[in-house]
Amino acid sequence: MKHYFLRLTTLIALFYFITIKSACTQAQSINIDGVWEGIMTHETDGYTQTWQLVLTFEQKGSRVRGTTKIIADDRYGVFALTGSAINNQVSTIEGQIVDQKVPNGWNWCMARKMQLIIASQNKLEGSWTSQTSGCSRGKITAYRTSEPAPPITKIEENPSVIESVISGQIFDKQTRKSVKATLSIIGDKSPMQTIPTRNDGKYSYNAPISDISDISITEDGYEPLRESINIDRSALTKNFFLIPKPASVETNIEPKRNEPVILKNVLFKLSTATLLPQSFPELDRLASLMQNKPTMKIRLEGHTDRIGDAASNLKLSQDRVGEVKRYLIQKGILDTRIMTKGYGDTRTICSPPCEANRRVEFVVTEQ
Repeated sequence: MKHYFLRLTTLIALFYFITIKSACTQAQSINIDGVWEGIMTHETDGYTQTWQLVLTFEQKGSRVRGTTKIIADDRYGVFALTGSAINNQVSTIEGQIVDQKVPNGWNWCMARKMQLIIASQNKLEGSWTSQTSGCSRGKITAYRTSEPAPPITKIEENPSVIESVISGQIFDKQTRKSVKATLSIIGDKSPMQTIPTRNDGKYSYNAPISDISDISITEDGYEPLRESINIDRSALTKNFFLIPKPASVETNIEPKRNEPVILKNVLFKLSTATLLPQSFPELDRLASLMQNKPTMKIRLEGHTDRIGDAASNLKLSQDRVGEVKRYLIQKGILDTRIMTKGYGDTRTICSPPCEANRRVEFVVTEQ
């Protein structure tokens, strides 16, 4: 009888051990590492706004950290977040602002608390609340767009030689369909690269860790897109969304005298006068127009956004139109037919910060 109770006690203890271990394993088996993209709504005073949402999670056990990126038209904000993921429930709270692009006076909903449910392996849905004045609550739906990157187990003495793989896909912002496009990439520690995407809009390139990639994306029928990526890990996934051009927007090939014409797609490396390759087709069309009209003379006018020092912006605008002039001269246009004028940030056409303020125009001074 004594041995019987000993065996029974052992079996009961083993049963509870297995049950508890199974429960702990189940609680820790959920992994939401990676990038999730979707939408966030803001519901207040009977009105609902919808924003683009990008969630990035790093999970260790049940602990979660990462960022929330909210995109509203030409504005965006990136917030640090911390929380937990247990079974199929994710709870997080946002902290400080990591990065943002907003007009003066813009206020975000701060300290958002998110309660999410893992609806499936690649879908999150739930809600958020905030105590910030003017904020209330909203709903969240997001889909996994990338799996977690493998951890870096060893850092060499010279980290610049460690390369990261950056990949992603290009989409039409309105239809969410993939777009075949061309990326021009310039890094602080790497040479310029021109990369065409695959037919499904997917791309991939390598760059040193701790580098910053200045990426410009162009495709016929879409507005050019320009963003910078801070490369801080061994693998990054970044998707881009292109805005279709209005059907009525076309290059003016018969400009009138003294009327400014914006040169579309004339882009420069960030904060420099270095022309990016996607600028060449537009400048080639201008050179061809001047070759077909040998008596035409023009004035190139440079403009910047109203960000930073005014004197620096003025010099930058002068340097950029000077670079455009040099390009046209290389195409056979006489120096005497081209004047240049830099206006810096004195002639903005939209409220700063605004991409459209950074532009080069030409004015026909003589037909």
